[in-house]
Amino acid sequence: EDKVAMIQAQDPELRALLEILHKPTSERTSSERSLVHNFEVFQGILYYLLQSGTSSRKLFVVPRSMRKFITVKFHDFGGYFAVDKTVSKIREKFWFSGMVAYVKQHVRQCIECLFLKQPGGKVQGKLNPIGPGLRPFEIVHMDHLGPFVKSTQRNNVLLVLVDNLTKFVRLRAYPSTETKYVLRFLDEFICDFGAPRRIITDRGSCFTSRDFEDYCLTRGIKHTLTSTQRPLANGQVERINRILIPAVAASTQYQTQRDWDHHLQKVQADINGTVSKTTGRSPFELLYGFVPALGSNLQELFPPDTEHQRSVHGLREEARQAILDSQTSAKQRYNQRHCDALHYAVGDMVVVK
Repeated sequence: EDKVAMIQAQDPELRALLEILHKPTSERTSSERSLVHNFEVFQGILYYLLQSGTSSRKLFVVPRSMRKFITVKFHDFGGYFAVDKTVSKIREKFWFSGMVAYVKQHVRQCIECLFLKQPGGKVQGKLNPIGPGLRPFEIVHMDHLGPFVKSTQRNNVLLVLVDNLTKFVRLRAYPSTETKYVLRFLDEFICDFGAPRRIITDRGSCFTSRDFEDYCLTRGIKHTLTSTQRPLANGQVERINRILIPAVAASTQYQTQRDWDHHLQKVQADINGTVSKTTGRSPFELLYGFVPALGSNLQELFPPDTEHQRSVHGLREEARQAILDSQTSAKQRYNQRHCDALHYAVGDMVVVK
């Protein structure tokens, strides 16, 4: 007991309380009486009086030098329980100022908990959608799909570009994901539609190469890389990829499927001619301002479409607003299950599972 009392007396905060409690009650100021109202010295040891209805319990006041020891005893050697249960167990016998915050910090840094336990509560990281551009191909998403069976033309990957306003898709097959093929693709695209203001890609080596960065820099293109293990950030092209795989497979005519790249123009036209659930229009119509003809006698069944006379700008504004509305709804649903991400500083220890 003498040793415990000595450890308490060495704590500046507790020593101040003990000095007040050792004074006669009549000599204490009103602020001092308020400060030690819930404390008592019993057999030389400082206790906190926890009120419970009409009764009270004496809890040992833990000096700062013993807080780590007590927390380790009840968390690390007590079943690795979460913050609330650990605090409840400690409070059965002990008390110290700021206990909840201290235990919470200890549990957050517990190596065993980080590796073995699934974090409870909401998942970190709220959704921040990339809004649609003001014009077609202002913001585009790019990605590779494959590898496929090597075709008769020696191609085995598909390069996909999606406009985030009209949802227009551009497809090209190449022998590999090398940067030179990506740049060849962009040269052709820029000749047809002009340079995009922003390109969003994953962190594939062809997109992180010096040649690709120099290409974007010299043409005034802002290149945005998505974070690792987060395909949602490049969701525009990820959704198209889910459609492309069965579409490309269905277009092949040989059992070996080595002709998969022979029919990409047809696959591209089919996707661009299909009405988007989000915009209510096909990518082709939003880009060119009219619905493509069917190219068969079935066209004669339909009267002249006077709606084509509508302003292309008006169609795109409607589509843009529909995209924004859809993104707002998706953001609200997503953020209900997520919380703000923690902010990390240089030097912080993190665990990668």
